[in-house]
Amino acid sequence: MWWLCVALISMSGLTAVMAGTDLVINEVLYDPDGADAGHEFVELINPSAVDAQLDGVQLFFINGADPSSPQLLWQGGAGEILGPGAFFVLGGTQVSGRDRTFGQSLQNGDEALQLMRSGRRIDAVAWGQPEPGLGEGSPATGQPGQSIGRVPDGQDSGDNASDFRALDVVTPGQANLRAQDFRLLSWWPEPAFSELPTDRLLHIEFTASGWQPLQEALLTLDQQSRQLRVEAGGTVRVEFTVECASGQTVFVPHIDTGDGARALGRLTLACGAGSLVFTEIQPRPAEGEPEWVELLNRGPGQLRLDGWGMRDSGGRLRYLAADRVLQAGERHVVSADAARLRSIYPAIGAAVSETQGGWPALNDTAAPGAVHADSLYLVHPDGAVVDLVIWSADLIEARGRPLQRGRIVQGQQSLWLPALGSASPGKAAADEDRIWPGYGLACRPDPFDPAQDELELLVTGAFIDAQAAIYDLRGDLVCPVELLGAGEHLAGRWDGRDVRQKPVPSGAYVVVVRARAPDGGVTRLRHIVGLGRR
Repeated sequence: MWWLCVALISMSGLTAVMAGTDLVINEVLYDPDGADAGHEFVELINPSAVDAQLDGVQLFFINGADPSSPQLLWQGGAGEILGPGAFFVLGGTQVSGRDRTFGQSLQNGDEALQLMRSGRRIDAVAWGQPEPGLGEGSPATGQPGQSIGRVPDGQDSGDNASDFRALDVVTPGQANLRAQDFRLLSWWPEPAFSELPTDRLLHIEFTASGWQPLQEALLTLDQQSRQLRVEAGGTVRVEFTVECASGQTVFVPHIDTGDGARALGRLTLACGAGSLVFTEIQPRPAEGEPEWVELLNRGPGQLRLDGWGMRDSGGRLRYLAADRVLQAGERHVVSADAARLRSIYPAIGAAVSETQGGWPALNDTAAPGAVHADSLYLVHPDGAVVDLVIWSADLIEARGRPLQRGRIVQGQQSLWLPALGSASPGKAAADEDRIWPGYGLACRPDPFDPAQDELELLVTGAFIDAQAAIYDLRGDLVCPVELLGAGEHLAGRWDGRDVRQKPVPSGAYVVVVRARAPDGGVTRLRHIVGLGRR
């Protein structure tokens, strides 16, 4: 930041502060996100190698509608010095780390700022389309919520459009952009969620946000490292295999561009049923009934839904009711049409709300070539997927018959099946507390390690014939499984390899059995299993 110095600076120091090395306006936030009042700021920098005296320096705001009446924002005091390379921040009451406070609005139109020393203009920056001469060269260009800043810091070619860049991250009192820097764009685990401890593939995407043409850095995460090398403004995607234990595991990527490692965010992965879970889903409602989803707070205390969301396999995140607080053991129903659902189920046993920004439409039929009709993800406020339901069209039976979750048992995969009774939004299902017997399909051991065991598939029922296959969570075929036996008992085994006899990675896989009954009807049985390699 800046500091005060009461000692007189030498004449040699004064002569060093000359055109091109005097104070300049380095960053301006004139249109913050939300309300402008209190959040706007102007950052000055001393780009020279010697102290800069602030006494006699004034900063003026120029309203493009009346440029003949400049408004004084600030003036330096006697004995104040800004050190070499230091920043000085003038901002509203909400700008943290500011050195001086101003209350003048910078406005978002065709405006300018001018920096004067003893009546002589030493710098100026304009934005919008003000009249010529209010800034330097062509005006800088910004967007709502972004600041405009010099890149690199302190660079002054005499043209605002060339020197200033719109910044996604405002940096009052800090460098606008490093020479070499990387910014986290997105990340996603594969699979997105697992109820069983397993290794997962973590995809992370970065952008090279520094100003040097070539960006290089060392990225480390979970004692693994990757060397990054990409042109400025380009993107790079890296992958890490990480081990996730039960509960939530936080991974912190660190980037080192040669000046020390720094964290680039917190990536949270969840494993196993958490406090908030799905318990009943209606993807194929009866005629006139809206789709709905039932949630349960199975934790020991209150749970706020603010920041929680859900999405289907192809949609964007839809947030839950921000003002809702669930007590321990309380259920909550989210619907595409809350009022209509209440009218259909007047004795509904819980509060009903709608998602913000639209409903994540739940498909009840699979796209051509796909195994699954749809999936529904429950997303924690920190971005972690904490519950996941995947269903096929064959799993959904008659209209109006929802899918219900069996008893949640720690260390076991949950199984979803059509409700044996009627729909019960907001209430515990009559058969919810039992452990599903497998509906004709059992898989053991679950989870399994191919180095020690093979997965055994047991199919029971009066079937004429049956075929089994293993799929990954994307719905892609891993391999078929031969079923052997006679009568109502068939069995098969899977060794954890794909159709090319290559070992598949640790993760969750879907066992699907397609069975034909004596009356010609076809039933598809489904079970999700965990594969973990030590």
